[in-house]
Amino acid sequence: MSYCFSYSGMGGCGKSVLAAAVVRDSEITGGLFSRVFWITAGRNCDRIRSFALMQDLYSKMGKEFHRLDSVEEASSRLIELMLFDYPRTLLILDDVWTESVVRLFDELQCRILALTRNASLFDVANNRKYFVLMEPSGYTRDEAMQAFASYLNCSESDLPLEALQIFHECRGHPLLISLIGALLKEHNSRWKFYYGLIHSQKLNNIKKVTHYKYATFNEAALLSLEDLTDDLKQLYFELAIFPLGVKISSQVLTVYWNKSIYEVEDIMAEFVKRSLLIKSSSDCEAVETYQIHALLHRVIKMSCHSDLRKTLHQKLLGNYLKVADDCWGKLPDHEYIFTFLGYHLFRADKFASFSDVFLNLKFLAKKIALCGPSSVLNDLIYYRKFIRDSHPTLFDQIERLIKNNSFQLATNNGKYLSLIHLSLLNKNLSELYLEAERILQESDSSAVVDGFAKPYLKSWCKQSFGKDPNFTFSCNSVKTGVWMSRQKKIIYIGFDSCLGVICLLV
Repeated sequence: MSYCFSYSGMGGCGKSVLAAAVVRDSEITGGLFSRVFWITAGRNCDRIRSFALMQDLYSKMGKEFHRLDSVEEASSRLIELMLFDYPRTLLILDDVWTESVVRLFDELQCRILALTRNASLFDVANNRKYFVLMEPSGYTRDEAMQAFASYLNCSESDLPLEALQIFHECRGHPLLISLIGALLKEHNSRWKFYYGLIHSQKLNNIKKVTHYKYATFNEAALLSLEDLTDDLKQLYFELAIFPLGVKISSQVLTVYWNKSIYEVEDIMAEFVKRSLLIKSSSDCEAVETYQIHALLHRVIKMSCHSDLRKTLHQKLLGNYLKVADDCWGKLPDHEYIFTFLGYHLFRADKFASFSDVFLNLKFLAKKIALCGPSSVLNDLIYYRKFIRDSHPTLFDQIERLIKNNSFQLATNNGKYLSLIHLSLLNKNLSELYLEAERILQESDSSAVVDGFAKPYLKSWCKQSFGKDPNFTFSCNSVKTGVWMSRQKKIIYIGFDSCLGVICLLV
């Protein structure tokens, strides 16, 4: 029975180490394989090199040397050997970069364990295929400490604090752990020095000649991008503007790249197949999200100079404004942009736009609905010096109102009792009240009523108002309002030419 079992993952994530550990473990392989042959294809494995690998495999299988004249002859002789002489042979095909290599060895009709950075290469295989995507999660804390202890030939309790700091900085990435461990084996007093290099993102200075084919992490990471088309490579580097560790939704990328959702999903699928991104989706997430490993994020960020990153931040902001008809209050309901708009404005040097955004009640009301009032307060504190100077009184009134009513706004995320409604109920905050009144006059009043009062009406129509004297329901053709009887507070007043409702809540 022939099949192909493929491990795919980013460079240095431990594919080869895992494969070697698997075949050495008798509890895993047991008596499945009588012979195991390890073949390293490499990046430049053309037809000539593939033929040489097949000739070498043929000679290693114990047959007396026989000169093979072509790939076709080598393939037929190896198939004969696999089927009749060595049916329990396992081929480990390491560092696969091209579909031609997959096709050639797939014809041998044997068991293959393949290691690659790009899982999609094996779509051309005809035999049964099984895929394991090694997401760049790295060592656990205990595994990293064990690795450091083994390199220094000491107990884990003797490791300095920097060992744990290095683990957190590199997120347990196997290649960096092994590179630093090998360097510390020669200079065991340089813990602080190597931690400083990682913390300051100088990954290219961590260099060691080992059995691994790449001496630095940057070299191994950037090589994973080499088989991408120029367009895909550019799009991947454009992801450098997103904050470290943040999940990016496909909706955000449709705006950023000005592409359809289907185009974005296809592009991201190519990155995921190469383990350049981590894909996540769950029942609570309506759209697929993607995340870049921390170390890869640092590499692509270092590869994009600051002026280019600033231009890309401006591109993202410009595309969102275009979608919103140049109105910050009409941005699409993407939680990401409402959460990180301040970050992108700052990185794009758009300091003059801070007051236009964070003193816009429509924007703030939507941000509260999507992210909660604490997110707004955090931005008002963090970017205070860019916002307050243009309208200090309005800024102070907005900040005070949100602080004093954060509980009410957090309940239902301000969807039914919005910042604009609260502003209308606070005439003492004159500038804020006038701004909210202006928004109300510019808006369709019936839409305001529908957006606020209708959710309550849906729930009340199920109540038996007649049996409970605490509830009162009445109509008026001029005004509508919502009154909280226990708090003795009007929480909404609106106007409608056709129907008005006054409701008393207990």
